[in-house]
Amino acid sequence: SGSASNMIASGQGFFVKATATGQTLSFREAAKTAAQPTAASLHNLMGKPKEFVSAPEPSLRLQLQKDSVNNDDILIRVNSQASGKFANNEDAEDLGGSGALESLSAYSSDSVAVCIDKVPFPGKQQQVIPLNTDATGSGTYKLVSTELNNLPAFYEVWLKDAFNNDSLKLAPNVSYQFTIDKSNPATFGNKRFTVVIRQNQDYAYKLLDFTAGKSGNTRQVQVVWKTQNEQNYTYFTVQRSTDNGKTFNVIGGLQAAGNGTYSLLDKSPLIGRNLYRLKQVDISDSVSYSKVIDIQYTDLGDPNTERVRVYPNPVRSTINVAIATDIVTNPP
Repeated sequence: SGSASNMIASGQGFFVKATATGQTLSFREAAKTAAQPTAASLHNLMGKPKEFVSAPEPSLRLQLQKDSVNNDDILIRVNSQASGKFANNEDAEDLGGSGALESLSAYSSDSVAVCIDKVPFPGKQQQVIPLNTDATGSGTYKLVSTELNNLPAFYEVWLKDAFNNDSLKLAPNVSYQFTIDKSNPATFGNKRFTVVIRQNQDYAYKLLDFTAGKSGNTRQVQVVWKTQNEQNYTYFTVQRSTDNGKTFNVIGGLQAAGNGTYSLLDKSPLIGRNLYRLKQVDISDSVSYSKVIDIQYTDLGDPNTERVRVYPNPVRSTINVAIATDIVTNPP
């Protein structure tokens, strides 16, 4: 956090985690620099900055404060592809500090203390992240959410205090004051505080309507659906079956944009029965399907494919109606 970068200044401390004994770290003369690199150089050295990514990861930065000078913080990132367990390329171990008056760390799902924790979006079960809060002396401290960015409204974050049986909904710059008593282990350590990320069902995605109908005088089908609480993390796929629902094939798809109403034009429905449905994938990667709508087309030039026939034309007194057998026995 703060001024962290790829630059190591004179007198600055850092750590490198070795994966085996006997390993060394070497710097060549060419690695030295007297100036801050340009933005383009930083991109090449550090990869693509988060602010240039179209959909940045939601993140929470929580800080344990003793006073205006002494503090320690952690970063929790949320990503649908994260495992929750400690991973070297996702998380950062908390190695503590030398002479720090306070310390804060989170625990991965496999109980590794970390200062950067990457967790998956919670499904129906809430995501619980234990915290470790400690200090060298008794006194009054604060936990402050210094940042809470890019979290969809569907989710909310809570700080829970097991010692005081209290909870606080976190938002940017929300502060929770508490007391550490070094003579009472229940007031510090890894059993008191947890961060809870959970779904808010008031903002859950909903499909309000799904329709399909013939478009104009040409053989085309217009598919329309209306939704609620969808955003760019919701994905739609229109599927069509031409074998009475045994299999469905994709005819088109799109990513939601908060519009509420979406449509897709099928320009090549087949002669016969066309069954349409909508596949929906929400932020938790949960898949759901709409009802199935039956649209039928006949080839008027081929009596073998006609589903309904009315004759003769013109007529004087008697009209004959012929209906295909499968429509009578298996109505749409």
